[in-house]
Amino acid sequence: MAKTKAELKTIFVTGAKPTQADFHDLIEGVQGEQGPQGLQGPKGDTGAKGETGAQGVKGDTGPIGPAGAKGDKGDTGATGAKGADGAKGANGLSITAIALTTDVDGKVTGGTATLSDASTVAITVTTA
Repeated sequence: MAKTKAELKTIFVTGAKPTQADFHDLIEGVQGEQGPQGLQGPKGDTGAKGETGAQGVKGDTGPIGPAGAKGDKGDTGATGAKGADGAKGANGLSITAIALTTDVDGKVTGGTATLSDASTVAITVTTA
């Protein structure tokens, strides 16, 4: 029967007379050099899936994205009824053309009227 290291130290002391069995126990208790490592064995089965963890805290809202493309222009509306003739101008001129100015939203902001003598007059738009 192999003995522990502590037991063998009590037998192999100066002046002691170890027996053949003591030497046998000593030799059997010594480990030799470790040999080369063997090949890795096959992969084991995958374990069961664990429980789903708690949901995390909701993050901050991101910045507002860019504005979408401007939509197509709508259809032209119906022509209105003819208005009454205006009063004759003081110097006898009439309007031959009107050019209107609009802002980015399509609202009329002003314009120019061309008179029958080729002169022009500014058109001012006011809102109430």
